[in-house]
Amino acid sequence: MKKSNFTASTRDQNSGIAENLPNYVSLSEYLSPKVLRKTEKVLHKVLITGSCLSESWVQYFRDKTETEFNLINYVQDIPQALFENIENIDLHLISIPLRSVLPDSALFNFDISKNHALEQLAQAQKLLLEYLDKTTFLNRERGVFTLISNFLLPQFDSLGYLSQTNSPSDLRKFIQSLNETVENYCEERNFCFVLNIDLISQIIGRSYIQNDLGFQTNHGGILTNWGYEYDTSRIEAIQPISMYFESKSDEFAEHVYNLAESMYRSFQQIDAVKAVVVDLDGTLWRGVLADQDFVDQNLIEGWPLGIADALKILKNRGILLGIISKNDQSFIENIWQDLFGTRLKLSDFTSIRIGWESKEISMAEIIKDFSLLDSSVLYLDDNPFERDLIVKNFPGIRILEGNPYLWRYQMLKSAEMQPLIIPGSIIERNQSLSSLKAKAHSINDSALKNNNQLRVNIYKIETSADAALNRCLELINKTNQFNSTGMRWQSSEIISFLNNSGTIYYFDALDAFVPHGIVGVVLVQNQMIRQFVMSCRMIGRGIEIGVLHELFKCTEFDGNSKIEFRQTERNSIFDNFLKTFGKVLDSEKGIYQLQNLDKGINKTGISFELNLRDT
Repeated sequence: MKKSNFTASTRDQNSGIAENLPNYVSLSEYLSPKVLRKTEKVLHKVLITGSCLSESWVQYFRDKTETEFNLINYVQDIPQALFENIENIDLHLISIPLRSVLPDSALFNFDISKNHALEQLAQAQKLLLEYLDKTTFLNRERGVFTLISNFLLPQFDSLGYLSQTNSPSDLRKFIQSLNETVENYCEERNFCFVLNIDLISQIIGRSYIQNDLGFQTNHGGILTNWGYEYDTSRIEAIQPISMYFESKSDEFAEHVYNLAESMYRSFQQIDAVKAVVVDLDGTLWRGVLADQDFVDQNLIEGWPLGIADALKILKNRGILLGIISKNDQSFIENIWQDLFGTRLKLSDFTSIRIGWESKEISMAEIIKDFSLLDSSVLYLDDNPFERDLIVKNFPGIRILEGNPYLWRYQMLKSAEMQPLIIPGSIIERNQSLSSLKAKAHSINDSALKNNNQLRVNIYKIETSADAALNRCLELINKTNQFNSTGMRWQSSEIISFLNNSGTIYYFDALDAFVPHGIVGVVLVQNQMIRQFVMSCRMIGRGIEIGVLHELFKCTEFDGNSKIEFRQTERNSIFDNFLKTFGKVLDSEKGIYQLQNLDKGINKTGISFELNLRDT
């Protein structure tokens, strides 16, 4: 196919042009779109700990949910008792006062020489860590989901516009280093994350938010009219500061709440999207490709490449990609390289259905390929008829309306599309789902069907400090089908479980092709399995049988092989498993005795290499 410029003249000039009326995206949803949400209220009780900056958020939080506030200013004023009596908290938001780690005595005697600045930074970082250790008691002792706000970067370079220094001699760099300290602190802990209020200030506009236009640098607060009552008797009358600098402090508080709630949703995997399926014509490029006499990069320049980039980002987040298109498959395969080159490859998509089959049939096949429920899938299509057809056949599926200018923003910023990322686990998952099919075609005796090349390792978690705990909690809260109870856990509940004679086992899998990462979690308490979950992509390989068979050998079970089961709308697969390997002991409590697991192992022919050890 020849290449030439693609212009609007190749189509009806008036086609697809809406009325020229503004329809702006709500600023309050800019960081936290709600288009993919199904569950409304998720936060029931919040604790905020901080000083005047965080106090300005409290009323907005209280308008949304039950909120308690702990006022702190100095590290010595933070007794452990401040947190000990706090119960049933979904989220703890901590905001350390900048003025407490960079006090006035340090600010007004700040030495800009590099060596002295580094010494002052080290002192501030030490003080900051003391604050963090004292205020994160609920996270450390009870596993409460915790957000720590960073500091607002100053609007001024303290050494002037022409300063080229990258050292803490400039207060902007100094405070940026403190933010990095907060990031490192959170990275080393489970259930603890940075709430980036500095980003919120950038998005709204620092000049509308921050009070360092008139207050000293280390105040680190927001623009309000505080103090005006003391200035009403001046020789020359002045107005409140908000009459000179427009304030958007209310919008700031709204953004803080929305971002905090979105992060909680992402952590709990509420309404999580696990796969994105896209149409091609009008969706991944402009127009109908087969109808074009010429193909040019203008077909994909702008929003189409924005969508392509978004899909690659989502893939890196662990979200599966699929294609449904009514097209000639050989034509698409031949032209794909000309359009996208190496930017987006067909191999980036795990499941592809290109042909003339009806889209609802293709969607059913893709959902089966992914081993997902329709409620975990997002569908992108420019044609409202096709979208309506898919929704009628798959009522749980999520869709985005036909405006491509919004798709990238809605996908990348929605909480439902931001899984909890554990280093390495996303790469392993993409390898296991995207590469296996291609590799299997090149192997005569496919190890995909010959499970004796599968190795499973089982590990034991006994403390909340275990680095794998975040991933285990994510897997529990996002797994629906092979889930013995369907129970969702708060981070605090998991810690309470561990503190009350509970044990958590998790297992990973490695076959002849790729490592699959952590694929299952088993919660054990009082010689019984409280919950068993396993990734749907491992179903049918017999892993669950071998894992249970090995676990029941542990002295912890003392010869018992009981498991708790609760029927849900989505875990019929586990119900079928129990019909084969389970015997009802107590129907009211849902207690089953597992049996004949050794026979199940013999039937699968799997050669397990299990390494049961404490981590």
